[in-house]
Amino acid sequence: MLMVSCQKDEINTEDELLIGSELVSEERCVPSCDDCPTMTHCCCEVRVTGAGIDAQLRFCGDFLGCGPLFVECLFEGTINCPPIDGITLTNEFNVSDTLLLCIPQNEAFIIRNESQDLVSIEMKCNQSSTLPIALGVGEFVVIEVNGSCEPDQCN
Repeated sequence: MLMVSCQKDEINTEDELLIGSELVSEERCVPSCDDCPTMTHCCCEVRVTGAGIDAQLRFCGDFLGCGPLFVECLFEGTINCPPIDGITLTNEFNVSDTLLLCIPQNEAFIIRNESQDLVSIEMKCNQSSTLPIALGVGEFVVIEVNGSCEPDQCN
């Protein structure tokens, strides 16, 4: 009888975390669009164009990006938006700050304003046209990125 076994040398951080615990953000940072998987993901830029002193935004979805990351993130979806199951990223931004995200094609994610003031942002993916978004205090928007890497509001 022949028995074969394998041992994992590296621990996959996401597999080993408990719900609500923080991931190490440096492991998932996207410093340039070249770091996105080219055939399956879109490189999206989210730029803050207007805010009070600072803007705190929370992102929820299946993506790669920099910031304090948390494991749990669920959204059941609506008639126009697909369900979302992924991670949560929260970050503070100044006006003109840009965050790069690698988002799978034909997926959706949420942007929520956690600030105490109106926040205006612009988003574009893979050189698509710019999508302007204005979020009041506590408001959120669900963005779907299609197979051509064009972002659109679906809620």
